[in-house]
Amino acid sequence: MYELGLLYLVLFPLFLFISLGKYKIAIVFIVFIVFLSILFSSRTYFITASDDIFRYYHSYLRARDYSLFQYIDYIDREIIYTAGNWFAYQIFGHISPRFYLFITSLTFNCFMMLALVKIFKNNKYKLFIVFAILSTPVMVGQTQLVRQLLSFAIFLLAFSYPNRIAQVLLFVFALGIHKVSIIFFCVLWSYKWVGKLILTPFVLIVGVIIAFIIGRLLNINSIIDFLVIIPFIGDKAYFLVGIDITPLRFGVTSLFSLFCFLFIAFRINKISFCDEERKLFYVMFFILFASLIFSFVEAVSARFFYYFYGFLPWFYIIFIQSYFKSKNQKILITFLFLFLVLLFFRESINKYTGFTLFNGELTNKLLIERK
Repeated sequence: MYELGLLYLVLFPLFLFISLGKYKIAIVFIVFIVFLSILFSSRTYFITASDDIFRYYHSYLRARDYSLFQYIDYIDREIIYTAGNWFAYQIFGHISPRFYLFITSLTFNCFMMLALVKIFKNNKYKLFIVFAILSTPVMVGQTQLVRQLLSFAIFLLAFSYPNRIAQVLLFVFALGIHKVSIIFFCVLWSYKWVGKLILTPFVLIVGVIIAFIIGRLLNINSIIDFLVIIPFIGDKAYFLVGIDITPLRFGVTSLFSLFCFLFIAFRINKISFCDEERKLFYVMFFILFASLIFSFVEAVSARFFYYFYGFLPWFYIIFIQSYFKSKNQKILITFLFLFLVLLFFRESINKYTGFTLFNGELTNKLLIERK
């Protein structure tokens, strides 16, 4: 069975290679993906309270004790991710946590690359920078968003397809990884009705200001009262009672990013986006909007901001192209790329995780069982 696992590790990047088309760029991206996956698998794990990757690895090992349908019922998470874990165990068998991290990262990176190649098809330089910062370094910094990020990558792939049937199938697949995809698709679905209205300087800037004010006024009880009335959430919303209620702290990176976004919004009508990029900017606005609204709880706000965070290099590039002369743009973008890669890799390697949403009781229980 281990040989089948190795075959997967060869065939998945090969599928990516065929999809990318151009020989040289495909080779570069595949080498980069493997490097990032190795980096991700080298992180420190099982240290912080509520390290989600520990939950998933523990669930992965339990696949040996159940049939597929028994396993899906036992784990009780989104069905496609759970089934994928079960099939992975049938292929790879008992593996180390590092190898599990490597497989997870490789899968995420391949889906993300396929999506970004389609979205940024007219600008390979921009694509490379965005992917370099977006993918594994964001995941290495923390593992609270493993399923969410994989679901988001598949959402972006669906979003990049013009074919409606392909979009629906990929959407169902993304939803089966994590329910958060329903939010992204609702936002994207609304684009054809309100996209032109929202992508204006006034609405974008005022929207960010309003979201920030709301985030200062809300409290956790009002959010719980709202969430419990949503059919597919219901009483599950009460898990928020146990989270760490610490307001979002705006650091240099987040403030500079907000500054760039607002300046881009100010000149949004003069920027030459392709249709896919314009839709992506629309989605990113709502992600930023949600992050600011939930800024009274850093643990929740950060979960939204991490989606936005990965695309910061794209915003920085647009900002540079919008406000600096053409002869200085390439120098500034190159410096930006090198600086961000070094900064994010440093953060990724030094920090074994990011924010902690829960109090770690389940993780501690699993650690005791493991001993």
